[in-house]
Amino acid sequence: MASEDRILNQLRTWTSQGNSPKQTDDQSLREFTASVTDTLSNLQQKLDSGAIQAFYEQIESLKYLIEYSDELNKNWYLIRAYSGALKRLMQEKTVEHAAKVYAYYEQTYGGRRVLRSENWFEQQRWEFIDELKTIGSQEALNKFLEKRTKKLNGYFQGYKSELLLFIQDLQKLG
Repeated sequence: MASEDRILNQLRTWTSQGNSPKQTDDQSLREFTASVTDTLSNLQQKLDSGAIQAFYEQIESLKYLIEYSDELNKNWYLIRAYSGALKRLMQEKTVEHAAKVYAYYEQTYGGRRVLRSENWFEQQRWEFIDELKTIGSQEALNKFLEKRTKKLNGYFQGYKSELLLFIQDLQKLG
């Protein structure tokens, strides 16, 4: 994390003082790139193996990057929320538990339903919650989990792509 802190502090300094990013500490940039790339690889392995709880916990380690791009911000919050909902749902893979999870989300976020058509994130949230409400059998739950895990993976691919583009931009500046 020390290399990430050094790079981020340099980015903040360049942004606030208007200095040229050509002063990048190449070693710090290499360490930062390697660290983020390793984290992305580990996260992908967790998704591929179905370890959603571990994915949810580790994605937190990349939160510090949300301040550098609206796309990183949007996608990070979506995959964090999505993996959190799947983690909660997978704690007990029963129709009864799915109904409890639905009730939790409806109670917690029900007042935000009106934002569904106004906000991309809310639209994704309510698509998930509304489909969760319709689950009436174990087979439907299993299909839901499979579908939503694939969707999470798709969202993660978008996030990963944005993050790798961000790193490429840093390397060009360095």
